[in-house]
Amino acid sequence: MDFIRRKSLEILNRAFVVDMHMDIGIELEKQRKKGYTHVLNNDYLEEFKAGGVNLVIAAIFIENEDLPHKGLHLALRQVSAILKDIEECKENFIFCKDINDINKARKDKKIGIFISLEGLEPVEDDLELLNVFYKLGVRGMGLVWSRRNAVGDGCTFEPVKRGAEGGLTEFGVKVLEFAKEKKMIVDISHLNDIGIEDVLKLSDYPIIASHSNAREIYNIKRNLTDDQLRKIASKGGIVGINAAKIIAGDKKTANMKDLFKHIDYIKNLIGSEHLGLGLDLCDKLIRHGVKEVPKNGMISYDVLNTHKDIVKLVDMMVEKGYDDGEIENILGKSFLRVLERIMG
Repeated sequence: MDFIRRKSLEILNRAFVVDMHMDIGIELEKQRKKGYTHVLNNDYLEEFKAGGVNLVIAAIFIENEDLPHKGLHLALRQVSAILKDIEECKENFIFCKDINDINKARKDKKIGIFISLEGLEPVEDDLELLNVFYKLGVRGMGLVWSRRNAVGDGCTFEPVKRGAEGGLTEFGVKVLEFAKEKKMIVDISHLNDIGIEDVLKLSDYPIIASHSNAREIYNIKRNLTDDQLRKIASKGGIVGINAAKIIAGDKKTANMKDLFKHIDYIKNLIGSEHLGLGLDLCDKLIRHGVKEVPKNGMISYDVLNTHKDIVKLVDMMVEKGYDDGEIENILGKSFLRVLERIMG
């Protein structure tokens, strides 16, 4: 084993590793509907352990074909699927709602699962429904996916014919106020530029972009401008690096080097204390037929094959000369600091 890999493994073994975005909800719901149980143990545990993963933000995502009528129904089914599977796999996993739960997960050497809505379509324009999700333990909210909802407009992956885009709606502003009151995470990944500007103006607390990269490196609307990155940092927030090929670079040829360009650029622009991992690994979703993850001739949708490849990213950071503190920040320490600030 060479020096770089030894160094990487030393850092990975002592770091607290967080994946700020993974679509676990929709997969667990689909698997459990087919009668499968203990999915976290059977499909995820090995790769999480190999990648040193300690905490995952599990997204609740609704496909276009299920909106609007089945949004709430399926979101609740996904939350239920996550909670049931964690209970079945409680020797390895723990449901986390706050810092105390995360500390318990660390102490008990279990993997924490933290739930966030990816798009507020399930609540439509009703804060009482959002409050129901809060009472169920949901502590994060991605305001939109790449479509329009009652909060605001999502940015599209590729140019489409559409009317004028808007910023946050009146309901969207109420959602920000609700999030502040309840100390919930506000996630702006997928939000359009006008909406992001509104959130940055209206929020006086840290916000996150859980799975977005640098537009300067790959110029698509799903990625963030330098100005947006600086403003997120100025609020004390964090950006999670996205390992989907369509976000990192060319959808057929993007590789680890392309992904690392985003890490290096954002780290140099706003510092490692505002940078994390939001890998958004979706190859499993393709197997389950999720239409919003089209394969489009790609051998793989993801730059990283699984979480096992996190060590390869650490190798690249070590080789580039990042110090141990910077690497530990990016792996998860920065997210924990942001969470402490939001939740107190």
